[in-house]
Amino acid sequence: MQLVAKVKAVDHIKKFDYILFLTMIAITVFGLVVLKSATYSMKYGASIYKTQVYMAIAGTLICLFLNFIDYRIFKAFALLFYFISIALLGALFFVGEGRDEVGAVSWLSIPGLIKFQPAEVAKITYVLLLALLLEKMRTAEKKIKYYFMFIVFSVIPVALIAKQPDLGTAFAFVVSFAVMLFTFGIKFRYILIGGGVLGAAFPIVWRFVLKPYQKNRILSLLQPELQSADDLYQINKAKTAISSGQWFGQGLFNGIQTQNNGIPIKESDFIFSVVGEELGFIGAGILLILFTVLIIRIFYIASTADDLYGSFIAAGFGGIYMYHFLQNVGMNIGLLPITGIPLPFVSAGGSAMITNFIAMGIVLSISVRRSEGMFEKEGI
Repeated sequence: MQLVAKVKAVDHIKKFDYILFLTMIAITVFGLVVLKSATYSMKYGASIYKTQVYMAIAGTLICLFLNFIDYRIFKAFALLFYFISIALLGALFFVGEGRDEVGAVSWLSIPGLIKFQPAEVAKITYVLLLALLLEKMRTAEKKIKYYFMFIVFSVIPVALIAKQPDLGTAFAFVVSFAVMLFTFGIKFRYILIGGGVLGAAFPIVWRFVLKPYQKNRILSLLQPELQSADDLYQINKAKTAISSGQWFGQGLFNGIQTQNNGIPIKESDFIFSVVGEELGFIGAGILLILFTVLIIRIFYIASTADDLYGSFIAAGFGGIYMYHFLQNVGMNIGLLPITGIPLPFVSAGGSAMITNFIAMGIVLSISVRRSEGMFEKEGI
């Protein structure tokens, strides 16, 4: 028995996805270095940075632990986890925090213990449940029930998060939804119909859903010449910082905008501007390459997973990371509207850091069990 256990452990180590893991760790270390500089001149910068380091260490350990857990065990708990996350999102409307700090009620706190964002938890549970529904849908004779559940279970978290209001995070669920459907193999005509429905709904969303500041963010991108200096302040500061970095940057702890607190929310939403200013085009390019490798690797794992459940999970998480990456970088350089979307593994945020590592731990579990041979046969 001991020999068999050793063989399994050795085989697991051989199958471990070092490309995905080391890329993720490289981005995390890069982020910690940049965050140290970004928070250097902030009043509570030392506390923010210390929390990020602790969460990165804890997240790495959780990620490695999940890598050894068979991801298929989540099938039994997916629905329960989903409803727990929905309950947490609902609790925000009664005991949520964040309105005064960021204008959105997005945090729950247990005094003296923890403060976290339920939306981050919901990203994990949402993907785990929808992957299960898609797997059942693929083999079910009557698919209409699963189509209905798929839509309903998607609308609920999106609506609750949008109500906070946090449309940026809500859209991450929409992108994950679309990517998982694409992986499922939805016919192109349904994609066109969905796009048409969204296009038709946009005037309604603009008129009755979007807040004035959200409209201004979109208009600041489309018609900057018609907007006030206040509306353009964030994006102008970010673009100024990035452009001043040129090829090699001004150096860590030397960025004029960064160290004089000219960049708004520089530790989170606009941390890519810190990268651009202090590390320049070369530093920003390295970070972009690392994220590209990470995302491509996740989708590769989705395409080679041993079962549909694993494939859908990896695709769902891949969609979320792709969205976060493109949206954060895009808004920093003025190509996309400003939203409160952090850069995974780089931006400050304890709950986001932990959930990012949880997601990657599950993806690593999927990767290590691709064409697993002895693991599959022995029912592990």
